[in-house]
Amino acid sequence: MTLGLLWTSLWISGCTAIGCALLGGLSALWIAATAGWVRRIALGLVVVGAALPAFLVVDVWMAITGSGSVWHRWFGWSLFSDPGLLWVMIWIHWPIATLLLAFSWTGVDRSVLECDPRLRGKGLLWHVLLPAARGSFFQTMLLVFGLAMNQFSVPALLQARTLSAAMWIDFNTTYDFGAAMLKCVPQWIVLIAFGWRFSLLRLKDDAARESGLTRVLWTRLGRRFVLGCGAVFWCAVFFSALAPMAVVLGSPQTWAGVGGVVIANQGLIARTILTGVGAASLALTCGCLLSGWKAGWVLWAAFWTPGVAIGIGLIALFNRPGFGWLYGSWMVVLLGLALRYAGVAWTAARVGFGETRRELGEDFRLCGGGRWDFLVRVQTPLAAGKLAAAWYGIYLLSLWDVEILSIIAPPGSQTLSLMVFNLLHYGHTAQVMSLCLVLVGVALAPWVAWVCFRRLGALGLVLLAGCSGGGPENEVGIKSALFRGVQVVGTRGAGVGQFNKPRSVTADSSGRFFVVDMTGRVQRFSEQGEYEFQWQMPQTDLGKPKGMCLDSLGRIVVLEPHYSRVNHYESDGLLLKQWGKKGLLPGQFTQPRAAAINSHGEMYVAEFGERERVQRFKGAGDELLGSWGRAGTGPGEFDRPEGISVDAKDRVYVADSCNHRVQVFDREGRFLRAFGKPGSGLGEMSYPYDIQIDREGRVFVCEFGNSRVQVFDEHGGVIEVLGGRGDEPGKYNNPWSLALDPKGNLLVADSGNHRVQKLVRRR
Repeated sequence: MTLGLLWTSLWISGCTAIGCALLGGLSALWIAATAGWVRRIALGLVVVGAALPAFLVVDVWMAITGSGSVWHRWFGWSLFSDPGLLWVMIWIHWPIATLLLAFSWTGVDRSVLECDPRLRGKGLLWHVLLPAARGSFFQTMLLVFGLAMNQFSVPALLQARTLSAAMWIDFNTTYDFGAAMLKCVPQWIVLIAFGWRFSLLRLKDDAARESGLTRVLWTRLGRRFVLGCGAVFWCAVFFSALAPMAVVLGSPQTWAGVGGVVIANQGLIARTILTGVGAASLALTCGCLLSGWKAGWVLWAAFWTPGVAIGIGLIALFNRPGFGWLYGSWMVVLLGLALRYAGVAWTAARVGFGETRRELGEDFRLCGGGRWDFLVRVQTPLAAGKLAAAWYGIYLLSLWDVEILSIIAPPGSQTLSLMVFNLLHYGHTAQVMSLCLVLVGVALAPWVAWVCFRRLGALGLVLLAGCSGGGPENEVGIKSALFRGVQVVGTRGAGVGQFNKPRSVTADSSGRFFVVDMTGRVQRFSEQGEYEFQWQMPQTDLGKPKGMCLDSLGRIVVLEPHYSRVNHYESDGLLLKQWGKKGLLPGQFTQPRAAAINSHGEMYVAEFGERERVQRFKGAGDELLGSWGRAGTGPGEFDRPEGISVDAKDRVYVADSCNHRVQVFDREGRFLRAFGKPGSGLGEMSYPYDIQIDREGRVFVCEFGNSRVQVFDEHGGVIEVLGGRGDEPGKYNNPWSLALDPKGNLLVADSGNHRVQKLVRRR
């Protein structure tokens, strides 16, 4: 199995490296043959392509090539395939190859090209240009190969089986450190071997020169060949940068959702910026301090190690007594990101400081200056440009990084990238486009701050800060008018009574509760929270279960979104019925996420994706009684309905997650009212993921984005707020699901803290 995955990873990465080298080489020749504003525009477009997050490119191509699209009708192949994966990987990594090769060729001295005037066309290309850039070609292919081999988010989103994606899936399913790290060994050996060779290559520092080179390339290579290179360049720019940006910026849904996204994610945006700034600053500080260490190239080992493996290693090291202060804090994420990119910082510092170490170091020491003074007063100012570029590069890499955070994400450490990945992993939504647009704005924030500072001085930064709408997050402890205390059940792990990101919870008539998590297990606990029994869902390759309730006979209902089906189990795990079929027609499912039963024994199933709707069935899927809803923001329209519940009057409440609201319908699906809007204040919501109604008509809403539970009366008025972000009892970290037991106790699937919390009702 591992060898098969290794082969898939190798050939995908190898083809990506070759394809990027060819496209990058031809595109770099075009850039070298241009001058002035044309070259600046060309380089700017390449930089835009390099700056776009990988998952944004994936999201756009999923939209372009989806079923029913012109692309799908013309070419007939799905993006969810090895060729589709290779297609996306090339457009993601092509800008890197182009930039490296462009700087190599624009740095070629004109005298080299004129050494033999008889060399023209292919002869000039093979005997002069390619040898001049041989080292850069080799370096480019190694870098792209390593980045493609390490890529996790793209294969995971496209459901491709590569080593990195398989490692993430298997670890979340089995929580087996040894098996996960063993799967990493072949990939790690390959990447370290290639990375060691890459790190020994001397980075060139040639300034881009235009004097006479442009005319030589046009006359000696031939106008037809140069124009052909230009055609290749513009095709590559279109597929990698222009098409994704056109889809994002040209979508009315993107702009319609931006305001709500910013309001609902103010704290998340601030944490994302702080994570990028903190990781880049920590990595660059380490790189500068270790710049004099000749063996510092070993720091690149972490860069070539899959980010998933780094996250697993951090859990193995710090998820133990005595390290809770680090493991449960934001610092563990900064540590992982700084470790991963320390090699980049070391190389930048060594190149920047190395230019002055020999020339000026001796003179400075003769004048009585010390090593520290030389570093602060001479080397750092002269190397400031390169250090700033390295800092910004690491900042961007940290913003896009989801590999480490997808494995280890303590309370308060989630970033916009992880939010996008979590949403994208379950299908394309307009919400993802809006979040990606905000993320691009976050990526440009340091550059905007620098421009403001240069133009307006310190006043510019003050004005910029004054424009932000951020504020402190609303956090409430476990003191409550409804609940007297909280009971914590479970810790992180794959053992009995342990959880790995619990996704759904429900309780039966005796007070026992059932929990399903990323391992694909359903675990049963007593009313007191003691582990009793478990069973394994039969299939988990395509995705894990999400959505639970009790049917009219008291049996356990478990939904499988990725298999488009509903399962009915006895409390001992005996499968009694399985129904549902993937499709868009009435009675079929795309991504069923939640289910609820009314007093007549009818089942409501909420789904999202290509159909945003609620369907109503008689009994256990015996007959379709009706459906309602479509994609949108208006009354009765949905954007990812994640939770559903029914009150004593058979009114249906739907947690309309990406619209940040709750909608209420009558039994037949006629719209009654809605409450909630984006934000973190009272009555505002950020990604409501589940909803429950007690016997008195109180509505409990679980907010994934705000990490809290809000309690409303039946008219939508706020009664109280429970929780807030944290890992202590009564606090939450991205909760996914709610359930009420017969005594009115509230069960919360505290996913990010890998536990279930039971809030005990006051009597």
